[in-house]
Amino acid sequence: MLKSIAERIKKAKAIGKQLNRPWLATLLDVASCRLRYGAILDDYMAFEFYRKNAAERDTFVTEKRLLGNLIPKANPDNVTNTFDDKAKFNHTFANFIKRDWIATEDCDEDKIRSFLMKYPIVFVKETEGSQGLGVKRMETSDPMKIEEILQWVRKGQKFVIEEPIRQHPDMAYFNESSVNSIRMETMIDDAGKVRFFNTIVIIGGKGSIVSNTHTGGVMCHINEELGVIDSPGRNPKGERFIVHPQNGNLLMGKMIPMWKEVMDYSVNLAKVCPEARFIGWDIAITENGPEVIEGNTKPGMCAQACDMVGRWPLVKSLITLK
Repeated sequence: MLKSIAERIKKAKAIGKQLNRPWLATLLDVASCRLRYGAILDDYMAFEFYRKNAAERDTFVTEKRLLGNLIPKANPDNVTNTFDDKAKFNHTFANFIKRDWIATEDCDEDKIRSFLMKYPIVFVKETEGSQGLGVKRMETSDPMKIEEILQWVRKGQKFVIEEPIRQHPDMAYFNESSVNSIRMETMIDDAGKVRFFNTIVIIGGKGSIVSNTHTGGVMCHINEELGVIDSPGRNPKGERFIVHPQNGNLLMGKMIPMWKEVMDYSVNLAKVCPEARFIGWDIAITENGPEVIEGNTKPGMCAQACDMVGRWPLVKSLITLK
């Protein structure tokens, strides 16, 4: 308890120094936001609560509102396993996946070896993992790499192995090393209609194999009607960028290719498992159209920080929470 209090005071002092405000006033303000809006410290900083009045703060979906109100209502526990397990996800949404893939739990060693020998490069994904963790890019021209994967399987580890996604050149423009994904957050309202909660692009850092802001990348808001990036890029530190911070490529104002197809595709994805009402879909765009990578049943609310538009009123207009 004392250690926890000491940590909070330490963080309050750091934030107070950053904001040029007394640390005690900062600590009290953070505590007030926790009680009134369910905002954790990350929410307080990401949504710049220190700049906002009470009415503005009350518009944001905070950590407590997400996990304590929205998720229990929208995504019951009995459906989340379909999304948390990558093998089950790929089986469930197989009609939306064009790339070749196998789940190691469904295969013997000969089939796994045969699959690996088909492609010079594969992505090996632990069946349970998030934020790009547990994803390995493997070059299979080296027999030792194939044996390494088989050794993991023999030890009981479970994977989905996939051929690489070849993204649309207009998406590779943002960052060549990663498949830069579109996060389409859909919500099924009380009338059963699929609505869009938020639409952003997540761009990987230079040299990273995953599109994730924790690997040096940024996220930007996409105008839902136009398919145009209409906000600066933002990283987890809260820094904002008109161009990619590592490769200098322009972000704001760029068009997302095949936007109408991405919108229609996302609606059809949401209809496959309608009992999961609030999903963050990570979608790649290839020259042959959109292709789902995964679906998230607890999409982080930091995406609201891209355009700084709180979406709590939208939630309450679409879903009856009590």
